[in-house]
This record gives sequence, structure tokens and C-alpha cells, in this order.
Amino acid sequence: MAITSVISCSNHDDTEEPILHQNYVQGKLNNHDIAINDINANILIDRSDYQFSSGNQTDIPKWFDWEVKLIETKDSVITLHLHIDNLKRDNEVIYSPNDEDPIKTKSTCYATVKDLKNNTTAIYHPTHPNPISAQWKMFMLNVDKDVKNPTKLYTYQLEYSGRRWPGIEGVLDGTLTHDDSSKSPLKINIKFILY
Repeated sequence: MAITSVISCSNHDDTEEPILHQNYVQGKLNNHDIAINDINANILIDRSDYQFSSGNQTDIPKWFDWEVKLIETKDSVITLHLHIDNLKRDNEVIYSPNDEDPIKTKSTCYATVKDLKNNTTAIYHPTHPNPISAQWKMFMLNVDKDVKNPTKLYTYQLEYSGRRWPGIEGVLDGTLTHDDSSKSPLKINIKFILY
């Protein structure tokens, strides 16, 4: 587990905004480019919602949940759902819990495709012929106590000073399929950084 400092005060550019939170997603879903890079946005924004939990009194999390709208048009919304059950590991091959194969994973990954015109939702999940490969690195962020804001162009809560909170960097690669084989699969390859 790496300890990383997110704040670096540079002598060359004192106006650089310190990054306290980042919601970064880059890659492809089928032929669509995915590019999200929200800096210092609320982690519970409309497009992406993630949560770390330890399940006990420690600040080092045990599991991770993430929901992100990868594609949003006037006609449809494609949302990815990811649950990593054990952050102490660094990779997993994820299959649907509904898969008939006896090998199961506690981590889950699936996508919902919502048709806004017809108000219907289709669920796509990985199966043994087409699993999702997930690799990740969980880290804890430390914030300097001496954070300055010389530009006053942005605000952040100083209560974060001297504290730490979790982050994750990872890659998802694989294919999600619908039970109806006439529906085209969703091929996903994305990198993400969330903290």
C-alpha cells in the first residue's frame, strides 16, 4: 500500500491549484471514447459516485463501490457498476454472480443501459467466456497541513488538512453481455483514478 502526498507546493508556480479530489476515467466503451477528469469536484457528483468502506474502526478501507455514467445522451445512459470486495488484493477476474459456472467472485462488475425514450433498462454482465479483468492499486492520500490558496479562485475545506483518505487507481478490460444474444456486447477498456 503506497502513501502518497497529493499537495505539492511549488516554488515556481504558487498559483497552481492543489488537487484534493480527482475523478478521472479514460478509455473506450465499444467505439466511444470515454474522458472524465473532474478536479476537486464533490465525490458524490451526478456522473460518478464512489465509496470506500473498512467495515470497522480503521481508516484503511476493505472494499470499494463505484457507479459511473460512461455515456449519457438524450436517448440513453450507460452506467458502469463496480464492486471490489478485497482491496488488499491488486487484481481479479470478475464474472457475473448469475453465471452458471461454479466459479464465483465476490467482486462484481456490470453495466446498465437505460433507454430514455422507452423507459427501459437492460443489464449487461461478464460471463466466463467474456470476463472482466480488473487491476487496481489502493492508496491513502495525505494532505499537507500548510496548504495555501493564494489565488482565491477556488475553495476547499481546510478540515482536510493533516488528514488522509483513500484513493484507487486501476484498469478494467473485458466484455459485458446481455442475456439476449441479439443485443451487441459492450467491450470496455478504461483506466481510472478516484480519490
